[in-house]
Formats: sequence, C-alpha cells, structure tokens
Amino acid sequence: MNESGNFFSSLFDLSFREFITPSIIGVIYVLLMILSGILALIVLTATTFQTNIILGLVTGTVTFLLLLIFHRVSLEVSVALFRIAENTTTVARNTRRSDTA
Repeated sequence: MNESGNFFSSLFDLSFREFITPSIIGVIYVLLMILSGILALIVLTATTFQTNIILGLVTGTVTFLLLLIFHRVSLEVSVALFRIAENTTTVARNTRRSDTA
C-alpha cells in the first residue's frame, strides 16, 4: 500500500486484506511523543509544586523517556507483526502458485 488512493480504499476495506497501520505508524508515533511530553510536563509541574524543581525535572524527564521507550517498543512490535502477516500472505500466495503450476 504505497499510493495515497490505496490508503482510502484500504481504510474502508471491510475484508481487512490491506493493512493501514504500517503506513500511518510514523504519525501515531509523533502523536504519542506529543502526548508523552504533555504528561511529562504535568508530572514535572505536580512534582515541582509538591517538592522542588530538581526533583520535578528529574521525574518529568524520566517519565518522558520511559513513556517514549514504551511507545517505541510497542509500535515496533506492532510493525513486526504486520510484516510477519504480510510475508506470510506472500509465502502462501507463492505456494499456491507453485502448487498449481
């Protein structure tokens, strides 16, 4: 699914023969980075008001990095699963072709 016209046809494909997640995974990651940054700022602000600025900076930074690592690994697992599915489909299609030939 490399063409933009293909994206919309895949989006409304009720048989789920085409995957759209691999094509939008970058956008999803950017959105998760923004949300992680917002959450880290909330943690930083809450910690700073309760204790001190140094602890707030540390907890905010650690929160951001841990969230980023978690989201990245989760998305990489998702992409790996989609690639496995696509490769399995290709192998099955090629096996059927060689059986009929």
